[in-house]
Amino acid sequence: MPRSPPACPSSRCCRCPYGGPTADYARFRLERADYLAAIEAARAGPTDAHIEIDPPIFAFFNWGGMIWSSNGVAYDETDEAGKPEQARSEAWRARHVNSEFSCEPLVRSFGGHFYMVYAAC
Repeated sequence: MPRSPPACPSSRCCRCPYGGPTADYARFRLERADYLAAIEAARAGPTDAHIEIDPPIFAFFNWGGMIWSSNGVAYDETDEAGKPEQARSEAWRARHVNSEFSCEPLVRSFGGHFYMVYAAC
């Protein structure tokens, strides 16, 4: 009989390696209020390096990865993160030239300007 993957403890900092997209969405839902609070705090004044407050606001909350890959949640007020590379504006691409978006990541919309980003550069 095949072994089932280990259960993910109910910790907010949990990384569920066997959960895939469903676990990623669950983690996002658990942490969404924290992301929104960080974005609102940044609107009041620069507080965090991973949040670009110059309008439109863009934030990337990195969940980790390896040297050649990373994944995390992006908040993009323009919603260009969810478009194919060719459809993004030149200004948007220039702003994100040295980010996870420079290597055409897999991007899934969570709604409300939030995106799950899987980058393998």
